[in-house]
Amino acid sequence: MMRQFLVREDVMKRLSLAFLVVLSLVLAFTPLMSAYAEVQLPAYIKFKGYALGSCAVWYGDRATWGQIPPLWYGLASGSIGLDGYAKATSYDQIPPEFKGGLANMYGKAYFAAPGDVKALGFLTLKWLENGELHQLWIAMYSKPTTQGIFQPKTDKFIAGYQPPDDPGALGWENPMLGYRGIYKVGSNLQYLNGPITVLASEVENPPSKGIETILIVLHFGDYIMTLAWYSETITFPFPNPVTIPAARIVRDVELL
Repeated sequence: MMRQFLVREDVMKRLSLAFLVVLSLVLAFTPLMSAYAEVQLPAYIKFKGYALGSCAVWYGDRATWGQIPPLWYGLASGSIGLDGYAKATSYDQIPPEFKGGLANMYGKAYFAAPGDVKALGFLTLKWLENGELHQLWIAMYSKPTTQGIFQPKTDKFIAGYQPPDDPGALGWENPMLGYRGIYKVGSNLQYLNGPITVLASEVENPPSKGIETILIVLHFGDYIMTLAWYSETITFPFPNPVTIPAARIVRDVELL
């Protein structure tokens, strides 16, 4: 009887030891397995960005774009919607030019090569400029050369990202989305087309850090226009500050 008990105890010790060994191996390899699963390529991604309500609008010519104050800035209202799919063929560090600025993307993300982004969307906008009503209606679409950067863990994306090269360099617009639409000033109509970028991100700097945002960078003729919707009220520190009321925002990046 005592011998059976000792044998049984020895078996339990062996099983316990085996269990601990297996558990240690599982715990040791889980991070590696998770990391490996995270970078399975190609990765198929579904993304969307919607905004409705008040937004900031500012524009300037190519030579002065990005300077403060811009050629014109103010408050507008409208909506934007973009839906799409992407096939990512690489998973790499975010380039320095997308850290801070409009994109505010950090760490690693999925990159879609030319032709691997399929997207369709719309944009409507109206604002008063020098007492005159301006209105914009456009359709946005991917091109065979459109590229994108996608970060599912933060729901951030750049659809049709603009390369860091100076606008005007040969082929600079190739990675961007395309658009066609109508621009109306008073009773005058103008047909527009050109490159456009859609960004879904968050504000980086205090006191507005973490506020969700949808941004548009639109090129028309010799001008570049930027539009920005925010999930909470925000004030732009231009020479004449502009307060932008909160808009409704939806942004999502999902691995399929």
